[in-house]
Amino acid sequence: MSSSTLCDANKRRPVEVFLEAFDLVGGLLDRQSRNEGRQFIGLIDSTPIPLGKLCAWAKSNGRIRGMKVHVLYDPHTDLPRILDITDANVNDAQIGRTIDVIPGATYVFDKGYVHYKWWTAIHKTDAFFVTRPRATWDCA
Repeated sequence: MSSSTLCDANKRRPVEVFLEAFDLVGGLLDRQSRNEGRQFIGLIDSTPIPLGKLCAWAKSNGRIRGMKVHVLYDPHTDLPRILDITDANVNDAQIGRTIDVIPGATYVFDKGYVHYKWWTAIHKTDAFFVTRPRATWDCA
């Protein structure tokens, strides 16, 4: 199946091949192109904080009873730009949609942030996003 081609290639080729190719192409870029590569990148994710029966007020999302921490992390500064704590049952995409999108920025998030209207808004702001689908191919 053609969808497994990249998975197969990654299994057969050492990562050094890709690193060397990136270094070669990166060395050919002019200063403006190299600086454009330093534009804002936001990594968006959440993590659960299980509280169980410790706190009677804690809500359940079906997997845990507790809270969630949502973070927009800036890898260039090694700092969070946004940190939000919610009930465990708050959908990740609900928090993602509250982020002020920066034109030209790239946002990276996982399948929990599926919301097509938000993705369209990111695109209309001339920003970019990288994610993965809810269903993935098995590369094992």
